[in-house]
Amino acid sequence: MCCITIELNKLASQIWITRHLDINYKRKYYTELLCKKLYRCEINSFRLIGKVIIFDDLKLLVSSVRDIVLWKNSITYKDGSIVMLDAILECFSNIRTFDFDFGDDTSLINPSRASNLMKLQNLGNLKLFTLRQLPEIFAVEDLSAFLKKFKNIHVSLSFNGNISHEYKNQLAGLVDQILEAKAFHHILYEGQDEAKKEAMRDPGIMHRICRKIAAYN
Repeated sequence: MCCITIELNKLASQIWITRHLDINYKRKYYTELLCKKLYRCEINSFRLIGKVIIFDDLKLLVSSVRDIVLWKNSITYKDGSIVMLDAILECFSNIRTFDFDFGDDTSLINPSRASNLMKLQNLGNLKLFTLRQLPEIFAVEDLSAFLKKFKNIHVSLSFNGNISHEYKNQLAGLVDQILEAKAFHHILYEGQDEAKKEAMRDPGIMHRICRKIAAYN
C-alpha cells in the first residue's frame, strides 16, 4: 500500500513533511488544521487547489518550495484582506516553476500592482511561469516588456472570456511578436487565430523548453 489515512485532529504528535505536498481534495479550510500540527515543512513542490488559506500559513508551507501550483484559492492576511499576486510571488526564495489560476477572483491584481511584477528580484531561477484566467488588467505594452525581460523563461498566459475585442486585437499583435522572435512564450485567449495558436505549440519550441528544464533538474 502506498498510503494511509490520518485524522489530523486526533494526532498527538507534530508532523514533518518532505518532498511533495498536494492539498486538493481536502476540506476548504484544511491548511489551517495542517499548519497547527506542523513541526517542519521541507518540500520541493506544492499544489493547493480551491482552498482558503492565511498568508502566514502559505509562507510556512512554501519556505523551501521550487515548484508550485496555486489554483482558485482565497489567500488572505489575518485581517481578511486579499493578498496581491506580487506579494505572493515575493515570498518564494528559490522558485523554479509557478502556475497560478485566478479562477473567478480577479481582485488579486490591479494596474498599479501589476507593474510590481517587473521589479521582483527573486525570480532568477524561474523557468516556467503560468497565469490562468487572466483579466484585462495588464497593458499589452507592459506584457511585452515583461516577456522581453524574462526572455529565457517559458511564460504562458491564458485570458478569461471577458476580455474585450479591442484587447484581443492587441494580444494578437503580441502573439505576432512572439512568433517572429521564436520565443518560448504562449498567449491564449478565446477567438484566437488557430494557426497562430498551433504555431506557438511548435514541437521544436516545446523540445527546447523541455530540454532547458531537464538541464535545470
